[in-house]
Amino acid sequence: MKWGILGVNWIADYLATSMRRIPGVEIVAAASRTASKTAEFAKRHGVPRQYSSCGELAQDPDVEAVYISTPHSFHFEHSMICLKAGKHVLCEKPFTVTRAKGEELFNEAERRGLFIMEAMWTRYLPSVAKMREAVTMGAIGQVMSIDLCSGGGIGEQDPAGRMLNPALAGGATLDIGCYALTVAQILAGRHESLCSRVIIGETGVDVRAATCVKYESGALATIITAFDANVEFKHVNRVCGTSGVLTFDGLWSPTSFTLQRHGDENERGFIFRNDMRAYEYELEAFEDCVRKGLKEPENGKREDTLEILGMMEEILGKQA
Repeated sequence: MKWGILGVNWIADYLATSMRRIPGVEIVAAASRTASKTAEFAKRHGVPRQYSSCGELAQDPDVEAVYISTPHSFHFEHSMICLKAGKHVLCEKPFTVTRAKGEELFNEAERRGLFIMEAMWTRYLPSVAKMREAVTMGAIGQVMSIDLCSGGGIGEQDPAGRMLNPALAGGATLDIGCYALTVAQILAGRHESLCSRVIIGETGVDVRAATCVKYESGALATIITAFDANVEFKHVNRVCGTSGVLTFDGLWSPTSFTLQRHGDENERGFIFRNDMRAYEYELEAFEDCVRKGLKEPENGKREDTLEILGMMEEILGKQA
């Protein structure tokens, strides 16, 4: 498949590197508002054509799919431009900033016979799949509680940059809270309700949030997300069941987890190497869906994405 890259930031660099390792994948164009950055990106990754806007990239006849890595506030607009130009779309998380906009994109893609997917790479990792399998198979009994922390402290940041600028849909929940909500969803299923308290920083975006989620299964999750504190430091993520516990670190990309049954002094450990193919799994899922004409991947169904968008909307409506 021939790809165009929209937005040439650091995460696009990671994805482009992954693309170059997949047979049959070719990056034929890149675009951003800054010509010098686009030129540097194109040189690093051997991209033959450069553009200065989403519209120009979307009109390239050789581009079959577009990876969108622009600031959050542009995800809907840029995805829609690409869909209307007949391109498949892989859009960075968060897919959009509201559930309604996410539904609109999915509907537009379906109407045009195109495929669109959120680039929530955590969903496609082998380590996460193995954790879900262990929980589904009853390794710790029925899941009762989940305790997750997301955020290592971002330090000094440009207030006008994407992380802290409300005009760019910045803030901790949309930027990193989506990971914790997604992992909890993978392990506990559909949610029933949530309550949350949010701290708003000087620029007007959320810098910390504490959320309690009740799931249809009866499980409860407590989730802390923060820009202004290293809440991940020495924290161990825990999934407690009726007959055991699953623990893991590295919320976005777990490299190991342990299982321990109640009354058993021995732990079962599962180790996963620091996977250099991390982004390749989501790319392979995307291309597999396009080839087979599927509307959604097994690990990232539309309703999964939309549910997380709706949960984040609700969280951000609860400001301290």
